[in-house]
Amino acid sequence: MNYTQKNALYGLYLTGFLLLIPVVDLFDTKIPFYIWQPIGLIGTILLIIPLYRLNKSKDKTFDELDKKICIRAGIFALLFLCVIAIAAYTIILFAFESFAMNMDNLGVLIYFAVILFITSLSLAVLFQYHRLNKLERAEK
Repeated sequence: MNYTQKNALYGLYLTGFLLLIPVVDLFDTKIPFYIWQPIGLIGTILLIIPLYRLNKSKDKTFDELDKKICIRAGIFALLFLCVIAIAAYTIILFAFESFAMNMDNLGVLIYFAVILFITSLSLAVLFQYHRLNKLERAEK
């Protein structure tokens, strides 16, 4: 597994933690603050350790193949995000004719758009490497 693949896996790991934030916010009123402090500390450590190991690794090569894969994955992630946004907007427009987007919903929308972008980018990178390995095995 090369450096780009490890970073893509970290992207999936990061989105998992980002999706836990609304869950923590939901249970925040039911569980006291002094219990959330150690949970937050453990979560922070669990996010920093893989990042530290990624930066400490010796193999940080980024060749032309990695560049091409990342560019294709970025284009796919942007297109996927645009298609999802247009589909969601169209469904909301036809389902709720009087729907109006207010500033309170904008932060949530941007938060989940970033999560969706990071997830689709990481999955696109991993999928392309999977296909590349599959083709290499078929040639042998």
